[in-house]
Amino acid sequence: MEDNEVTIQLERYKDLILERDQLSKDKVDIYYRYVKRFGQLIEDEFKLKMECIKLKKLIAYCQLCENRGEEITAEAVEQQERIALAPYLEELKILQGMRSDPGRTVSEYEVAKAKKIYHRIAKKIHPDLNPGLAGDSRISELWERAVVAYDLSNMKDLEEIEVLVDSYLTENGIEQQPVIIVNIEAKIKALEEEINKIITTDPYMFRWLLEDEDLCAEKEKELSDSIAAFKKYRDGLQEVLDKFDIR
Repeated sequence: MEDNEVTIQLERYKDLILERDQLSKDKVDIYYRYVKRFGQLIEDEFKLKMECIKLKKLIAYCQLCENRGEEITAEAVEQQERIALAPYLEELKILQGMRSDPGRTVSEYEVAKAKKIYHRIAKKIHPDLNPGLAGDSRISELWERAVVAYDLSNMKDLEEIEVLVDSYLTENGIEQQPVIIVNIEAKIKALEEEINKIITTDPYMFRWLLEDEDLCAEKEKELSDSIAAFKKYRDGLQEVLDKFDIR
């Protein structure tokens, strides 16, 4: 591959990383704005939906016991309640922002490669080794990202961070040896796909809603009406359940 083509690809790779990073930040901002505006209504609606599903299943269980002439015990009803709610509890945690990171499997190769890249980055921008860069907010940001990526043995993130580090240093008059990116064409394609996924899915797509106050008001009314309907439905189901002789 010609040197000029390599340079073009490396520049394209860097630009895509920067674009992806900015879109990711925008996505987080959009998500928090969406949650601030609608989060409580969405959670309240979902909880009521869960409650109605639970009551329907309990009514069906109690009716089955009654048809069979079996005693309906409070302990059995509680067990049925846990079974009914189990599939929805994880989704509720997600809505409440409590989902934990399940982690990921990292190969020995990734660990070793991540360590090498991290050490290269450290030689270029570590605060103790490069006091002349102290106080540079962009360098501080990149170094913090490198530390986090290294702690996670995230080879992909470290590889991207090194490209951003070298580009920033070069732009500021500190020449660097060209970085060799293995399979750069595939990585460029992967970044393009990642960017496309961000801009065509939620929460990034919520921005069209958040930018229109009339649409926001419509959604709030829609959620409020749904909550009122679920409350009425829940109360009716509870009345039916209360008629069973639960001991």
